Amino acid sequence: MELKTNYQYTYFIYPFAIKEENYKKYIAGLMKNKKFKIKFFDSFKDIELYKYFVPNVKEKMFQDFSFNIEKINKLKKIGLSSQLEILKKQNCLIFDYILDDEIQGKTDEKDGIFFSISKIELICFKTGICFLTIKTHLIETDSFSDILNFNHKFENINFENKSINKLEHIKIQTNRFNTINKISEFLESITGQKIESRKLDIDENLFLVYTYACLEATYWNKDNDFENIENEFIKLAEIKPSNAKINVDYDKLSTMSNASYMKMRANNKCVALICSSTDSENYTRLAQTYENEYLYTYIIALHQKYYLKKLNQEFKNKTKKTNRKFIEFTNSIWISEITTNSFGQKFYKRCKEKLNLEDLFQEAKNKYDIFYKKLNIEKYKKNNYIIIILLAFCAIIGIANFASWLFFK
Repeated sequence: MELKTNYQYTYFIYPFAIKEENYKKYIAGLMKNKKFKIKFFDSFKDIELYKYFVPNVKEKMFQDFSFNIEKINKLKKIGLSSQLEILKKQNCLIFDYILDDEIQGKTDEKDGIFFSISKIELICFKTGICFLTIKTHLIETDSFSDILNFNHKFENINFENKSINKLEHIKIQTNRFNTINKISEFLESITGQKIESRKLDIDENLFLVYTYACLEATYWNKDNDFENIENEFIKLAEIKPSNAKINVDYDKLSTMSNASYMKMRANNKCVALICSSTDSENYTRLAQTYENEYLYTYIIALHQKYYLKKLNQEFKNKTKKTNRKFIEFTNSIWISEITTNSFGQKFYKRCKEKLNLEDLFQEAKNKYDIFYKKLNIEKYKKNNYIIIILLAFCAIIGIANFASWLFFK
């Protein structure tokens, strides 16, 4: 059965890391680049996002909502260096990449799949962990199998050396990126050297995939069960091509749902949502929520993952600075609840589980505890050493006083 979609999009997420000491310089470079525009959230315009996150997240972990129009206008009037001094204190800065007419899907072959890029966003945390997100739409096709094949091909950045070139019916071309390798060059121009990323085991040749597909009502409704399309959903969540053979233990399959005719699944490299247009809210409100509130929830969990990896690496140097960073992380970033939204809580918990965050945190905590105990032992030894010296000094003074007393007696 060939499934048809009502609406679809896929975000390809590219995580990377820069040195924390280079963060200000990196942000300055973005602000000087005319293709990037800093993004400010508004508590009125972005009301759903504002209501979604708890105050602690808005204040300490995510982009601040306190920049009103008056404050933004004042910020624009001061010099770049002064702007940087203000913005570098923010825990997170988001930049929109200004798209022009050149970034669009194109193909000269009728049997090819082509796409448009409707949004590019750069999310930078002051920890040095950053994420580039690219939102894509397939155009001139409503085939679900095209989504599967496109996601599978585009997931790998190293297009030239891909082993799936046998899928010759997929022809990806764009006006701006006149060869597909131009996308790799574009990424490299933004992310720079991969030294810090490699320390965190970030695969520089892969995108993380965050995908949404709303099916035509015909395939999933009160008369047609989800089980009829479940195999295709698994392929979507596992980033498999349409012709892939899968073996799934459906009893152990974990999915989430927040509405009628909607299923969502997360693993360590993909979040996938499939729904049916049987419920009109699935391709209106749900589509918007998924690419805003839930997407940023996923980004927050990813940031925690890579920063914990970074702390675990830094603990090898056994410095007090790393201890302080871990305490700050525990107090401000490692937050058990980021939203009061019931499904948001469920999704965040699932992300933490699939990204192995609890184990990473425990590893960091164990290293912190060992370092802290060692520090206390050394401090105890040092204090004992000082006490011994003082006692010896007092003994010498006492003997001297006693000798003096005998002499003058």
